[in-house]
Amino acid sequence: MVWLLQGIITHIGPISRRIEGSIEDLWAFNEENVARAIYEAKTPIISGTGHEVDTTIADYAADLRAATPTAACELAVPDITEVMEGIANREYTMAALLKQIIRRYQMKLQKYQITIANYDPRFQLQEQKMRLSELEEQIQQVMKNKMTGYKHKLELYAKELHGLSPTAKLINGFGYLEDQNGEPVTSVHKVKEGDQISLTISDGTILAMAKQIRTMDEKGK
Repeated sequence: MVWLLQGIITHIGPISRRIEGSIEDLWAFNEENVARAIYEAKTPIISGTGHEVDTTIADYAADLRAATPTAACELAVPDITEVMEGIANREYTMAALLKQIIRRYQMKLQKYQITIANYDPRFQLQEQKMRLSELEEQIQQVMKNKMTGYKHKLELYAKELHGLSPTAKLINGFGYLEDQNGEPVTSVHKVKEGDQISLTISDGTILAMAKQIRTMDEKGK
């Protein structure tokens, strides 16, 4: 606190005011030394030397003039509600800015972690393993498709061969004739009357003896 005594004039802190008195009491605020002290003060000065109609040189030298001493006190002391609201607003703004900064650095950190992971030999090895597994599955699928195709072709060939097999023809009433030596009889000239022959059909073999032999020409006569 800085106290400036000039007659009945009192200067308290940043507020210059009069205590009580007539209009003559205000004249001290018109003194040069008072006005100069207010003007040269290092702290801002609020002038409240009289009532609203009262004006002194001190009012012009001060940084702010109040209509009354009471108003000067109100201007000098901030409203606690406004101060608390201002503090709360600043806290909210600072918290929001801090969250933005933290989020920005978190995103940078994640980016760096991904970049480092991409160059990690373990990650590259795992990637190669996955690629190898995919290729293995593709090869197995190709082989499976080829085996299915080969199996289908084999079934077709088996049916064709079965149709060409002599035993398959036996089912339709055909037989397989052999002489007594087990040789196939392909001509009537290979058999003489009285020879033993065997006839193989679909469900067995019939043993017989050639009683009479006729060629195709003789059969037509």
